[in-house]
Amino acid sequence: MAHPAPPHVQSAQAQVAAALEQLAGKPVDLLKTPWQEVESALPNLLGGAFDPNNQNHQVLALGLGGALAERLAGDHGAFWFLNRESPEGASLGFPDALIVLSPFGEVMNSLIAGKLSRLEDVLKTTPLA
Repeated sequence: MAHPAPPHVQSAQAQVAAALEQLAGKPVDLLKTPWQEVESALPNLLGGAFDPNNQNHQVLALGLGGALAERLAGDHGAFWFLNRESPEGASLGFPDALIVLSPFGEVMNSLIAGKLSRLEDVLKTTPLA
């Protein structure tokens, strides 16, 4: 990614990867593992249902948002830019489209709906897909 993720996003992503690895007993590649597989581990990581007001759950969403951003960077050339209005303090832009995307927001919406696999649709329905 030409513009790397903000440090707090990178840290959250590393925490999520480490937690998933500990749970699975093997490394989990957040850039290649299908979202449905990641989703199946979430109840164990969260200790139940996702709570958007729980700070630990927010860190998980932020880490998954970092993974989503990296996938979008690989597939569509997405890049991070500072955006104080975004909950994570940065957003994603795309080189050939005037679109601003909050990966954290997309993950939060998916987790609230109980359907992390919805992120596959985000990857497929960007204007560049």
